[in-house]
Amino acid sequence: MAAIVTDITSAHYRRRGAADFPASEQARDIADDFADGVEVMHHFCNLAGYPESARTFVFALASAAHGGEKVVVYDAELAEKMDCSERTVQRHRKAYKAAAKQSGVELIEFAEYKFDQKEGKNPPTTYRVLCGAQIGLAVIQARDSKHWHKSDRAKQCAALQWAASMVFKDIPRGDSMPRPEPRPRLATSEIHTCMKVADTKLRRMKKLAGKLPERTRAELLSDTGAESLRKKWEALRAEMDALFEAADSQTVEDGAVDERPDILSGHATVAVSAPAGASGRVAVEEEVRTPTSPEDAAAWNRTFSGLRAPPVRAVTVEVRPPPEPVPFQPPEEFLVEPLRGGGP
Repeated sequence: MAAIVTDITSAHYRRRGAADFPASEQARDIADDFADGVEVMHHFCNLAGYPESARTFVFALASAAHGGEKVVVYDAELAEKMDCSERTVQRHRKAYKAAAKQSGVELIEFAEYKFDQKEGKNPPTTYRVLCGAQIGLAVIQARDSKHWHKSDRAKQCAALQWAASMVFKDIPRGDSMPRPEPRPRLATSEIHTCMKVADTKLRRMKKLAGKLPERTRAELLSDTGAESLRKKWEALRAEMDALFEAADSQTVEDGAVDERPDILSGHATVAVSAPAGASGRVAVEEEVRTPTSPEDAAAWNRTFSGLRAPPVRAVTVEVRPPPEPVPFQPPEEFLVEPLRGGGP
């Protein structure tokens, strides 16, 4: 005589016999499994030290995965499941990356790919939940342990926490592949982009202002208060003028430029002095006058008022005195002795 003996845990036995249970019993078991699985996932996140943002990302992907299979989704699709924006999804993923790198434990494996030039967008990201098997194992061990209680939820949570700590070390190591960081753009390209954005915003502002009633538009654009649009426009215009005018001037980094009223007024002074006692040499002061218009003076103030350069100073130069004059002495061969005798 022979008999079939099945070695099975109580939790597996209840699942196999679920077909004989009433529908309400099956629904209650499913709710229990869900609550226990979520509790174990929380303990895994606690053991890994994940912050709230990283937890949100892990739970969203755990709900999208099935049986630990890979999930291939765009950020827009994941944002729709999480009822948030794509920027929020990117922020949660960034928080998860930082937390996983700091703790050295990954609960979600992801793979990001390079930008697709043909499609004109990034390919979808591939995710895989690494702790799915460990969640089920922790729930089974907690229900079969001596710490489990049939009705006391606090003792059940304590048993789940104990089981989660036992299987936490068995979570496989992830092999995530983040998208390579793009090379930084050139500053010249960024400046062109900023100008395009400013032009786009200006066109949109003109379009919106054109839809306003004439009275409302006049009040909005002619307001002269401290926080009015006109004040902001004047400030921006001054900054833009300074930016483009500075590009035409020479940039000086160190030192300071002193104000030179003599140069602005149209003349400069050059002083040269000789040492005392020099023969016939005295201090010389010369004025060099250059025609300067008010426009030139204003241009000087705009260009050099904010620059820093070594100060301009008057320099005294000592002039070497000339040598003493030497009387002319003709060569001896040119000297002619006077004739003697009074005749040739």
